Amino acid sequence: MTQSPPWENGCEGCLCAQPIRAYARSKGVSMERALALLQEKLKQETPPAGQDPHGVCLCDADQAARCPVFLLACQLAACCGMSVRQWLERADLSIEGEYEAQGKEIPDPTGVPQEPDEPEEELEPDNPKDKKHHKIFVVAFGVTIGAIVLAMALFGTYQWGYQRSLTDNGTFDEGYSAAVAEGTYEDGHAAGYEEGYQAGYREGLQEGFEQGKDAGYSDGYANGSADVQQAQSDAQQAQSDIENARRSTPVWISWIGSKYHLDPECSRIWGGEQITLGQAEDEGYDPCPKCVK
Repeated sequence: MTQSPPWENGCEGCLCAQPIRAYARSKGVSMERALALLQEKLKQETPPAGQDPHGVCLCDADQAARCPVFLLACQLAACCGMSVRQWLERADLSIEGEYEAQGKEIPDPTGVPQEPDEPEEELEPDNPKDKKHHKIFVVAFGVTIGAIVLAMALFGTYQWGYQRSLTDNGTFDEGYSAAVAEGTYEDGHAAGYEEGYQAGYREGLQEGFEQGKDAGYSDGYANGSADVQQAQSDAQQAQSDIENARRSTPVWISWIGSKYHLDPECSRIWGGEQITLGQAEDEGYDPCPKCVK
């Protein structure tokens, strides 16, 4: 039997294709795979007694030879104990419905036991700390990007202003060369030098005079004060020496009287004793009017 492609445009709306398409959707396989699985399964099925094992009436033999879908539908109907027209005229056209109507359990066409669906894994509730960390990361990332953009904007503005200034005013070397060529550099240099020299001279002279005056006065005052103090000290020492020498001068006193004498041969001395002038003054003796001038 020649098998033509079973699911071309002409078969999409075929009544025989509808239950097979429903089976393919329920198993999650393609329609070609569903057709192959059902054909393999039918090899193991036994139709009810008195039913054509191929499920094809003689009037439908030519159509079954041309269309494998129709042939499969006939065989499925035979397993349910009815003709293909009766099978297609039922309200429920799904293969599962036909098997349930006959009280049969629908076998797995793949021959592999179907494992029960695993329960969906419950998602763990969001951790508040993870949310907080995520927010912190988003904020930090945003701040970083903002800082980078701001830095690039500032740098771009600086570059734009710098280039604009060069375009309007030219570079330093260009301005210097132009000034030298026009002679303004030499004129400005001479004028600025003379003006700066005079101003600096006057300022330096006044500042130096004030500083020298203050320093000289301080040094002179300090040195003069030291000299004066030294002279005073020397004078005091000399006066002290003179006084000591005067008080050490030998004099004579009489046994009678209250006068001291410089001349031991003075006629006014009655007897006599030699002492120093200082001792005589301390004891209250007065100078002799004759021998002490």
